[in-house]
Amino acid sequence: MRKLAKKINETQRNDQDSSNYLFLYKILTNLNDTNIFMLFLTFRLPSVYYNLIWDCDETYNYWDPLHFLIFGQGTQTWEYSPVYALRSYLYLLIHSLPLIPFKSLVTSKITLFYLLRFIFALIQSYIDLNLFKSLKKLSKDDPKIFQYVHYFYLIFNLTNVGLFLSSTSFLPSSFSLYLITYAYSNIYLNNYKRSVLAIGLAVLLAWPFVAILGLPVIINFLLKKSILKFLKTTILFGLIIGGALILIDSYFYGKIVFAPLNIFMYNVLDTTGKGPDLYGREPFSYYLKNLFLNFNVLFPLSISSILLLLSVSLKSKNFSKNSFLTYLGIFLWLLVFMTRPHKEERFIYPIYELLIISSALSVSLITNFLLKKNRIYSIIPNLIILIHFLLSLSRLLALLFNYSSTISIYFKLNDQNIKFSSPHLNYKSDINVCVGKEWYRFPSYFFIPERTEMHEWNLKFLESDFKGQLPGYFTRADNITTIIESTRHIDPLFNDFNREVTQRYVTIDKCDFLIDTDNLSDEKFNKATKLNWKTLASLPFYDSVEKYQILRSFYIPFFYEKQVLFTFFKLKVRVP
Repeated sequence: MRKLAKKINETQRNDQDSSNYLFLYKILTNLNDTNIFMLFLTFRLPSVYYNLIWDCDETYNYWDPLHFLIFGQGTQTWEYSPVYALRSYLYLLIHSLPLIPFKSLVTSKITLFYLLRFIFALIQSYIDLNLFKSLKKLSKDDPKIFQYVHYFYLIFNLTNVGLFLSSTSFLPSSFSLYLITYAYSNIYLNNYKRSVLAIGLAVLLAWPFVAILGLPVIINFLLKKSILKFLKTTILFGLIIGGALILIDSYFYGKIVFAPLNIFMYNVLDTTGKGPDLYGREPFSYYLKNLFLNFNVLFPLSISSILLLLSVSLKSKNFSKNSFLTYLGIFLWLLVFMTRPHKEERFIYPIYELLIISSALSVSLITNFLLKKNRIYSIIPNLIILIHFLLSLSRLLALLFNYSSTISIYFKLNDQNIKFSSPHLNYKSDINVCVGKEWYRFPSYFFIPERTEMHEWNLKFLESDFKGQLPGYFTRADNITTIIESTRHIDPLFNDFNREVTQRYVTIDKCDFLIDTDNLSDEKFNKATKLNWKTLASLPFYDSVEKYQILRSFYIPFFYEKQVLFTFFKLKVRVP
């Protein structure tokens, strides 16, 4: 017995000594919950301010309708027409609740935009903490195999560019990311009801297709509990969430509406030539490329770790069985969305954390194996951390250097010295800010100056090469009565075939400000438009690269500055 105890103590001591060779292992794993939460939040805060809007859906289907509910003004897409009713107002109302109390306290609407993003960062940080704790507990339950999984999860989470982009986006796919992460973290802790509740909220409030990721949760629940208990839990949560959804949306649309069913039928069951494919088709490789850009070395590690896990599954009594459910979720999601013709980066957001977990599992298994051989091999997991961090940073810098002017130019518009830079604007009641070919980069009405007693600012569209359907407008509303009248109003110009609506365009002589990209001097532009324009701001914007295409996606010092070509995002004002 003494020999056995001595051997166990030596093994534990060797494991502790081995961990000293991992980057900041002892410091990070010995932090208390509060410090871990603050660490997550600290790394999310840059995303609050520097993250851009990468999809016009985020602007026109979420930020602008939210702006309408708070300020009574905003663009409206066909999905919010009572004829189609694909989007949920309950989803918007939930996001409006933390903002409304601050409406009269802030001097700029932009503050509310970043306040909501900060709330997203808080939610993501709390959920990440919950997952970290569950991984840490489970790694202790099976230290021979998964001793380091919580450590690698923490490191990869903090340094991943994909989570930087997704965690503070106002999208159902990001909302689903929070809830899926919470559901799966509770799988590891066997909190079945919380997992089912999180999946139910994601499916009904955010995105019905997340039901695919609910299958592993259901399997886990049924393995641990009875079918009767599962049905009781599911029906109870379904009635509460679904009932609230139907009541709120039916009130706003003026008819009985169940938005998740409508969006499912449009995207999956429609046979009339409509559906998401109208908005573009991408090859099978689209997501492979995208996942490599946002996860770099972690992507192949996350996929290959299933083989490593299979090789040790017989030795693991607990965690490996739960981790297979993680792989099942990843596999099912990629299987469905990779085979759909219409692909978008945001569609993969819900499994971003699952990919981090699986890559952490992979590197944890590799580390255990290598450190048992020789401590000098600790350079390999440390090298993986370094490569992932450098590639993620390079990717992030390239995105911000290339495209940050899309939001920065609207900050210029809100500058007091610029808003009324032309004297005639003081005497106009309606001031029009026009966008042309860059309409899809508009960050939302939160960046259009506030309405005053003398002036009302509006966004207008100029005709460009884009020949699809642009958004319309909610009718102006000043109280809850007129808001409901506006949401129930049927605009006959809306269609679900993405047909161009020429009535939405204005001519350039109706514009007071113009925000767009061009290389023309003021003199040439004035001659082309037969109007007088003055450039108030001009910010660099990615145009192309001369030689190395990789520089579009990754920032490489010296080469980037030499090879990348820029055009300019310009803010112009019309002068008499």
